[in-house]
Amino acid sequence: FNFAATKKLDPRLEYQRTGHASFTDKFGKVVIVGDNTPRFDHDIATRESKGILIEESRTNKVNYSESLATGWSLNNSATRYKNDVVAPDGVLYTNTSTGGSGVWEIVETSSSTTHLVYQQLSGSDSPNSTACTISAFAKPGLNRTHFVLTEGNTLSATAIFDVANGTVTSTVGTGSPSARIEGPYHNGWYRCSLTYTTASTQNYINIQLGVAQNGTTVSYAGDGSSSIAVWGVQIERSGTSETSYIQNWGRNNTRGREYIEVQNPNE
Repeated sequence: FNFAATKKLDPRLEYQRTGHASFTDKFGKVVIVGDNTPRFDHDIATRESKGILIEESRTNKVNYSESLATGWSLNNSATRYKNDVVAPDGVLYTNTSTGGSGVWEIVETSSSTTHLVYQQLSGSDSPNSTACTISAFAKPGLNRTHFVLTEGNTLSATAIFDVANGTVTSTVGTGSPSARIEGPYHNGWYRCSLTYTTASTQNYINIQLGVAQNGTTVSYAGDGSSSIAVWGVQIERSGTSETSYIQNWGRNNTRGREYIEVQNPNE
């Protein structure tokens, strides 16, 4: 079966999957699909067809993956909704509600410290000595081009990404952190990810997203207006890398395992 060429499911095959899932189309857009819809992925760099996308089951543990107003707290930062930036899924969101899904900005304050938003997950979401991956789509906002991902509990595993040039500029902390940046996606977005191993006595996970002054500096006196744009935050508590984006309107949205079965193989 040449899935890369046909980009469709052969009628002799049956496909099953529970839960929403996503793939990247030939334009670099993140496409969200529902239950039992096969996904035909594309290489984000070349836009070439990669064939059918088959992944294990994963759960996005983040509360409200596309809103930084609901379920998130501020640390010397502010957030604001962006009505003028097209998201990686190709949508120009114009929801004006304070908790609406869409593109948000993390805005630094004038304090001399780190400028972050954070979300704390309970111990049941962070088993000891387990690989976890935090990921998010980011792009330059006002005057800033560097984005921060960090796990701010025991480990302080941290990565800084240049989301103008598509590079990882710094990876520090314990828990054997590693970082990756992928893109550009539609409208110049990059997907940034930080993978680390939780501590042997991990009580909770503190996901932090923020603005960096440059490729190495996360604590500095901000100007009160500079920002980074963010969309599609995800944390997966197993595996050593991120999987495709799992949209989450509340909490614990799961993309089920995928199955393909040949029907009537003797015909």
